[in-house]
Formats: sequence, structure tokens, C-alpha cells
Amino acid sequence: MRIFLLFLSLLATTTHAQTLTVVIHPPSHSTTAPITIHATTADTSAEKQRGLSHRQQLAPHQGMLFRFSPAEKNVCMWMKDTEIALTALFSGENNNILAIRHMTPQSETLHCAEKSRSIKYVLEITQKIGIKIQNGSRLTFL
Repeated sequence: MRIFLLFLSLLATTTHAQTLTVVIHPPSHSTTAPITIHATTADTSAEKQRGLSHRQQLAPHQGMLFRFSPAEKNVCMWMKDTEIALTALFSGENNNILAIRHMTPQSETLHCAEKSRSIKYVLEITQKIGIKIQNGSRLTFL
């Protein structure tokens, strides 16, 4: 019986995170090249709440993709227990980046997209890459 309960406990905590390749395309008027990010997905409430917290480092072309289905309004991110300077890219259902928020490690400040915007994805990446992203950029998924 104990083994069965342990199995159920492990099954309940199993995450469904996967890795996707996300390409950030600059606006058409830009001369910068697209940027490729390998992102771990966060779909469940537990995965979204955990996010990138307690990470000591993140490679420049890695990140986390928070997926909201259906799209949500009033989407905010925070940096509690996160030790890496991150940039959050908020995008709508058409995958265009609607807001860019640069976030300070260990901060409990909320970083939100405009409340009226429906957000489908938030891509968190290192600020070293994030400072290169422009409003009007677009995400594609491979």
C-alpha cells in the first residue's frame, strides 16, 4: 500500500514541462538578426509559480515560456527567490510582443503588461539578451 501511495504522490508532482525553440524576430524596420531561445515551458499553476526561482544561472539563449490558454488579462511576473536578472516579453495571441519588462533579482515588485492587453505568452530570458529586444518584435515557435 505504501508503494502505491508513493507512486501516486510522484505521479501528482510530475511536471509536463517541455523545451521549445522560440525565435524572436525583430520589427521589419530593424536591421538586427532574429534571436533563438531554447525555452522550458510552464503550463501548470505549479510550474508558473516556480518559474525560474532558485536558479543560480541561465545560459544566454535559454529561458522559460509561460503559456496561458486561453489568453489572460492582468498578467504579472515577479522575481521573488530568483537570482538572475531577467527580461519578461509579454505577447498576445498574434505572437507580437506587447510589453517588455526588465526585472531585478530578488524583487517582489510586480512586472505587468498593460491590464487591457490579453496575454498568451510570457517569455523570460536573461537581461543580456533582453536589452536587445525591441517593441514590435514577434515570436515564432519551432
